[in-house]
Amino acid sequence: MKLLRLKITDPKGFRSLQAGFEHRFRSEWDLQEEQGFAPFVCAGPNGSGKSNLLEALAAIFFQLEILRVQRSFLPEVLQDDHLQTSPTGFELEYLIKVPAEYSPIGSAPWFRVKIYKIPGKNEITWWVFDSNDQPYDQGPVNLPSKLLME
Repeated sequence: MKLLRLKITDPKGFRSLQAGFEHRFRSEWDLQEEQGFAPFVCAGPNGSGKSNLLEALAAIFFQLEILRVQRSFLPEVLQDDHLQTSPTGFELEYLIKVPAEYSPIGSAPWFRVKIYKIPGKNEITWWVFDSNDQPYDQGPVNLPSKLLME
């Protein structure tokens, strides 16, 4: 996976990240230059928001994982209605490598994923685009009501 962009659209922000905070992890130029393993480094002075950026990503991916796992398999501590661990609104874009059998012949092995959650809404919308920016898959997914952090 290669992270591209994160934007916090939660009106309350997330920790020290204000509403409207946006971070671009890679530019199109960087993507053209990258070969093989290309880690992202998060560096900055104390108090600049490095940890909050990583916590926002972890919370968002946690929400996405919850959508994939049946509620009955979650430990009780993760089913708490008052668990306030994630932004209620966000936009996330990343590239994901797909096996050759799922990508069109002659296309690059990376698909672009765009995920949006609008504050106050009970769904996460996602789109997957192939390497030619053609829609491959899309859809809204409803979050379990206990996980809505509003």
